[in-house]
Amino acid sequence: MHVVVVGCGRVGSELAGTLERLEHTVAIIDKKKDAFRRLPKGFGGYRIVGFGFDRDTLEEAGVRDAGAVAAVTSGDNSNIMAARVARETFEVDRVVARIYDPRRAAIYERLGIPTVATVQWTIERVLRRIAKLTGGEYFPVGQTRGADLAARIGALPAGALAAVGVAGGSGSGKAAAGPAGASAARKTPPATVPPRTVAPSTAGRRAVWVGLALTAAAAIALVVAAWRQKRAVPICPECATPLPADATICPACAAAPTRMPARAKAPLREPPELSATVLARMNTTEEYLEKTITLQERPVLAITRGPRAGEVFELSALAATSIGRSRLNDIQVEDVSISGQHCRVRPEDGHFVLHDLKSTNGTMVNDKKVVRHVLAEGDIIQLGETSLQYRREMKRG
Repeated sequence: MHVVVVGCGRVGSELAGTLERLEHTVAIIDKKKDAFRRLPKGFGGYRIVGFGFDRDTLEEAGVRDAGAVAAVTSGDNSNIMAARVARETFEVDRVVARIYDPRRAAIYERLGIPTVATVQWTIERVLRRIAKLTGGEYFPVGQTRGADLAARIGALPAGALAAVGVAGGSGSGKAAAGPAGASAARKTPPATVPPRTVAPSTAGRRAVWVGLALTAAAAIALVVAAWRQKRAVPICPECATPLPADATICPACAAAPTRMPARAKAPLREPPELSATVLARMNTTEEYLEKTITLQERPVLAITRGPRAGEVFELSALAATSIGRSRLNDIQVEDVSISGQHCRVRPEDGHFVLHDLKSTNGTMVNDKKVVRHVLAEGDIIQLGETSLQYRREMKRG
């Protein structure tokens, strides 16, 4: 299935990589070209620079052949616009939009656009975790009925009901009383529950005292260090003689004459003279190196039969090379017997591997139908009525 992902942030890049590992074809759109650096290494999908809600950009990403569109940019408006264009203009059935504002998410859910509300999802996860840690259960407010809550409360044990202030027997007796009983119940003032005084725990008091003791010890250590530094006697670094209290220059060193030993100058050595034969060889070597051209071996695919015969395409050692009839491919071949996205050549462990993308007429290598094939020197790849040869050529570096 072909999937269009709008937004190449942390979510979009991971989503695109996961879909490709599941053997789906992916086209990812982002308004910044630098955003594609977040994609996994060796990502073989299509990278389109543009806005995800632009019709031309979506058509370039292959939205007409897409089975799903996911709008996961950092802006709610961009995601909703991209999702609505994909749903209403190109009639894509599977469309999902990432929404940060939970209020907007509820509105667009009613309009028929599935959304993923990041904030609401996080809140519910935290509330469920708190309920689990406290031994309770979490019920979403918008999805819970009063009858379900009443049934859950009624199933609680008697001790739990008394703890939350629900008295089952006495409450039913008052409800069965007549009007007089009801009026008497209304006149009776509510009972006042005295506040409970919670004594601090022993561990808490112990922690407070330990903290105070550590603070006092640190203050005493600072005072002692400052006193010792003030009492230290300065010493001359040259003769190790104690200096007076206010002196900055050693009297003994100042009285002695200062003499710097003179350094003997080393005699200059003239370079040895070279013979005419050595000079001639050096000039010949330099002339030879200047005329030499460095050649490098590069893997290529050469079209030997069909449209564009004679053209040669270099394979990248960092990214996959796609082949097909669609103009989104790295190598586009106008052959009606080739699928829009026919096959892909990917660099894997120092080799180039050919992968068939579930094409209509299949992919042949050396007259044998393959799904995955490690290419070797001289292999002939047959795609419909077009043939390509894999080889390595020497080119200038």
